[in-house]
Amino acid sequence: MLILDIDHFKNYNDLHGNLGGDVALVAMSNVLKSNIRPCDYAVRIGGEEFMVLLPNTQHSDGLKLAERIRLEIEQKTILHADGGAMPGVTVSIGIAINDQQSTSKTIFAAADKQLYLAKHSGRNCVK
Repeated sequence: MLILDIDHFKNYNDLHGNLGGDVALVAMSNVLKSNIRPCDYAVRIGGEEFMVLLPNTQHSDGLKLAERIRLEIEQKTILHADGGAMPGVTVSIGIAINDQQSTSKTIFAAADKQLYLAKHSGRNCVK
C-alpha cells in the first residue's frame, strides 16, 4: 500500500485558487493512472491524499514504483484551464507491506506512519 500526500497543498490552493488546486489533483491522478498495472487500485481518500493498492508486489518493487511516481509528479508541468503553466507540486509517500497478521486498519496505519515520516524528513520523498 502506498499513501501519497501533495506537499503544502493548502498553500498551493490558496495561491492558485480551487480551480488551480483541482488541476493539480487531476495531474496527480493522471500520473498515478499511467504508472499502475491493471490489477492495482488507486483512489483519492480525501483532500490531497491518495492511496494505491499494489497486490502481489514485493517491498522493493513498491519502493521503485513509489519513487518513479514521486519523480514524475515532481517533474510534471501543470497546465491551468486557460492553458498557462502553473508551478508543479511534490508528494510525500508512505509505503507498507501486507503480511499474514495485517488487517486493512494495520496496513493503512503503517503506511500512514511512513507518510508522516516522509513529511518530517523534508517532504518530497518515499519512506
